[in-house]
Amino acid sequence: MNKILIGIILTIYSGSPSFAQELKPLASLNIPQEIQLVRQDEKCGEFGGDKEIIKIYSKKYNGEIFADYKKIITNCSEQIETKENNNIKLSTENLKLAEECILQLVNSKLSLPQRIDNSGMFNTIVSRDSTFFIRDYPSINWSKFKDLKEAILNK
Repeated sequence: MNKILIGIILTIYSGSPSFAQELKPLASLNIPQEIQLVRQDEKCGEFGGDKEIIKIYSKKYNGEIFADYKKIITNCSEQIETKENNNIKLSTENLKLAEECILQLVNSKLSLPQRIDNSGMFNTIVSRDSTFFIRDYPSINWSKFKDLKEAILNK
């Protein structure tokens, strides 16, 4: 049912510039909420690889929106390093880029044919209350995730 609803929204979104301006995947963050964007590479084949997590959240009702960035580096048998940047205040441009990031993965998930594979990129979007969950494997390179990561880490 969720795929059908998201498909309808994206169909309308792709054909209507005015609707595109109204679609706000981060609108739920006006209350204390959290959305995690997770990207895992294929460095270790079917066992995954390095994992990057961008957590986007608000701390209070209608408050400012922040992001935490975490990178977990592995040598394919164990986690060897973690890098973190926390409490990064997001600008309007960062929020727009985060919404584009979410929409890119949703669109990819709905438009690309499913295939069975034992390795590849693994991308996930999940809200803390699990009302929104996208899991895409094998997945796209997720260029908007990289753009968002660079934007928030260069603040």
